[in-house]
Amino acid sequence: MKQRKIIALCLLAAALALPGCGEKPAPDTQPPASSADTSAPTVSAEVTTASAEVTTDTDATSVPATAGTSAATTEPPEATTETTATAATAEATADTTAATSAATSAATSAADTTAATSATTEKKVNELIDIANSRQNGADYFVSPYRQISHIGDPFVLYDEASGKYYMYCTGGKFRCWSSDTFKSWTELGDAYTETEKSFGTQNYWAPEVYKWNGAYYMVYSAARKVEGSLSSTGLRHSIGLAKADNPAGPFTDVYDHPLFAPDYSVIDASLLFDDDGKIYLYYARDCSENVVDGKKTSQVYGIELASDLSGTVGEPVLLATPTSAWELKSGGTLWNEGPCVFKQNGTYYLLFTANYYASAAYSVGYATASSPLGTYTKAAENPILIGDGKKTSGTGHCSVTRSPDGSELYLVYHSHADVTQTTNPVANRTPCFDKLVVRPDGSLAVSGPSVYMQPIPSGANGLYKKYSGVKITSSYPTLNGSAENLLDGVVTSKLGDADLYRFEVTADGCITLEFDSAVELSALWIWGTEHVTLSPKSVSAVLDDTYRLRAKNFSAVEGQTPVVLTCGNLPAGTQTKTVKLYFEAASAASGTATLCEIVVVAGQQK
Repeated sequence: MKQRKIIALCLLAAALALPGCGEKPAPDTQPPASSADTSAPTVSAEVTTASAEVTTDTDATSVPATAGTSAATTEPPEATTETTATAATAEATADTTAATSAATSAATSAADTTAATSATTEKKVNELIDIANSRQNGADYFVSPYRQISHIGDPFVLYDEASGKYYMYCTGGKFRCWSSDTFKSWTELGDAYTETEKSFGTQNYWAPEVYKWNGAYYMVYSAARKVEGSLSSTGLRHSIGLAKADNPAGPFTDVYDHPLFAPDYSVIDASLLFDDDGKIYLYYARDCSENVVDGKKTSQVYGIELASDLSGTVGEPVLLATPTSAWELKSGGTLWNEGPCVFKQNGTYYLLFTANYYASAAYSVGYATASSPLGTYTKAAENPILIGDGKKTSGTGHCSVTRSPDGSELYLVYHSHADVTQTTNPVANRTPCFDKLVVRPDGSLAVSGPSVYMQPIPSGANGLYKKYSGVKITSSYPTLNGSAENLLDGVVTSKLGDADLYRFEVTADGCITLEFDSAVELSALWIWGTEHVTLSPKSVSAVLDDTYRLRAKNFSAVEGQTPVVLTCGNLPAGTQTKTVKLYFEAASAASGTATLCEIVVVAGQQK
C-alpha cells in the first residue's frame, strides 16, 4: 500500500511541473531600484542560481526521494515467528518472503526512477539563472531637451555618413555648430558660416540647414539687410542665401554675390528637398513682416523648384500652407505658418510646419500631406502633433527631420523654451530637443514627445540597433483596452488613448511574450508605462528563453513616463535570445491592472 502511495505522489509531482507563462518567477528579493539604474554598482556575482525557485515546491523535490528510501529501509520482509513450523512450511514462508522482497525491490527501483525523472523535470522548469541588471551605460541613452546648449533657435541636424556623426546648426551668431555621435552629448565647433565680400546679409542670420550634395556641403539660410521700400517696421528685408563648404563643420562661404532667392518681400526659414527624380525644391516662409492677408500680418509657407545646379529658381512660387484652423490662430492679431520642412516616405510628401508666435506656449508643429512636392497639401485632422504642456515643455517648434545611422528611424529636431513659464519674451532662451517621429501604417504621423525623459540612442549608433521588424508580441494577461501590438508601434505618448496603449489585468499566471524571428544579442529592454503613475505597473522582470531571469525593476512613482530599462550586460558573453517573457506587478493591489505605452528591444548585434 505504501509503495502505491509513493508512486502516486511521484506522478502527481511530475504532472505539476508544466511549462508556460504560469511559471511566474519567484518574487525578487532585490530592493527597489531606480528606473534608470544608473547609480547601482555592478553586481560582482553576475550569474547565480535562483535557489528560491528551486525549493518552492517542496513536495515535488523531497517526497519521491524520501519514499524511495522508506521502501528500502523501513519496510523489510517480515520474518516468520513460528518456531515449530515444519520444513515445508518454513520453505514456503521463505519463498513468500523472497517474493515479497523482490516485489519491494522492484517498487523501490520504480519509485527511485520516478523520483529522478520528477526531480529532473522540476529542475528544468524552476531553475532559472538569476541575472542582476548591469549598470546602464551612459553612452547608450540621451535626454531631451538638451539643456547644455542654450540661447539658440531653429535647430537643424545633418547625419553625415562619411564621418558617422551628427552635425547641428542653429540660429545664433553666424550659425553655431555642434557635432555628436549619438545625441548623448554635443561638442561645439564654433560658427559654421564665415562672411566674405560676397555676403549680402548684414544682420539677423536665421535658420540654417545643411545638405550634402555632389560631394560638397550646401547651406541655405536667411539673412536681412536694409532695403528701400520694405514694409517692415525696421526697414529690413530677409532673403535666402546659399553657402558651400568641403567639411560639414564649415567654414561655409556664399556661393554667389547675391541671394539665391530674393523676391520683393521678406522670405525666411529655407529648407530643401532633393527628390528621387533628381529635382530640387526650396520651401520657405513668406514672413509676416511684409505679408498682410485679410487685414492681418500673416506668415505663409511656399514652395518653388530650384535649378538642377542650384543657380536659381524655376517657375513661380506655390502657396502650400496658410493658418486657418483653430489651433493655428492662438496668437490673435498676427498669424503664422512657418519653419517648413518636407520629407518623402512611401511615396507621400510630408510638409511639417509651425504655427503661432514663437515666444508663446502655443507655438506648435503640424503637418500636411501631398502626392507631389508642390502639392496640393492637405493638413492633418490630428494637428498639432507636437505641443508643449506648459508645465515641463513650452514653445516646441521650428522642426527639421533627421534619420538614425541605420536609416530605420526618423527623428524630429526642434527647439523649446528653457523657461516654460515665460510666454511672450521675444528673446527668450531656447534649447534643442530630439524625439522619435513615426510614420504609422496608415500614413499618419506621430511624435514621441515633447519628451523630458531618457531615450535609447538612435538605431545603428555605438554598435546598437533597435529590433522593429521580426518581432511577434502576445499577451496572456486579460486585455482591458488596446492591444499588445500597440507596444511595438514606436510611439511613446502622453495621451491616454487606445491607439498607442495597452491596459490589462495583472494575473499571477500571465505574461507578455516577445518572439524574435531570429536570435538577437540583447543589450536592453526599454519599457514605458504612462505619465499617470497610478496606471503604470509597479515593476517588471524578464525571463529569456526560459533560462535566464533579469531581476525586477520598479517603475518611477514620480515621473510616469520615465522608462524602465532592463539591462543585459551581465548575461554570459555571446548569449543569443529568441523569446522574452515579461512579468508585471500591479501598482495597486486594489485595481490589479496596469497600462503600458511602448516596448523597445535594443540589440548589440544584428542576426
